[in-house]
Amino acid sequence: MDIRIRNISKAFQDKQVLHHFSAVIRQGAVTVIMAPSGAGKTTLLRILTGLERADEGSVEGLAGKRIGMVFQEDRLCNERSAVTNIRMACDRTVTVKRIEEELARVGLAGNGGVPVGKLSGGMRRRVALLRALLSPYEVLILDEPFQGLDEENKIRMMDYTKEMSQGRTVILVTHEEREAEYMGGEIIRWRS
Repeated sequence: MDIRIRNISKAFQDKQVLHHFSAVIRQGAVTVIMAPSGAGKTTLLRILTGLERADEGSVEGLAGKRIGMVFQEDRLCNERSAVTNIRMACDRTVTVKRIEEELARVGLAGNGGVPVGKLSGGMRRRVALLRALLSPYEVLILDEPFQGLDEENKIRMMDYTKEMSQGRTVILVTHEEREAEYMGGEIIRWRS
């Protein structure tokens, strides 16, 4: 089922962040959302995930769906290992061996037992992406997921994300035109 966003509005005190925004997110496809900073992209994602309530409007097609998300911030438990951080979001079918194999695929071989607080920013970003991609999601929401990655790792993680999310609904927010084109799918643009 497609996700239908109908006339969503949201204000914080006297600042209108979203004003009657509507869109259709196609099931099983990538949809990229692009808008200037401060236009309400993250607020929209928070409404879609239930972390924020819209003042007006509705969202259809998300009820009961499992959502995987990568926030702008990594939101990892610094004192816990990369494997433990990823395992927290996975079901029991995802073994430690599988997590370590996936860590190796994204250039993090040998770092599974390292507390994430000791990893570099780019390494932490890859752990956050892996956590979402290995979770049992039906809809994947990515809020600037490739920020902070060098060019080589950005390409690696975009390829990995496309492979791991193939056939699933993906909502990607990015400022980068090249990322939007590389990830494919429909691009929704709006101005604040």
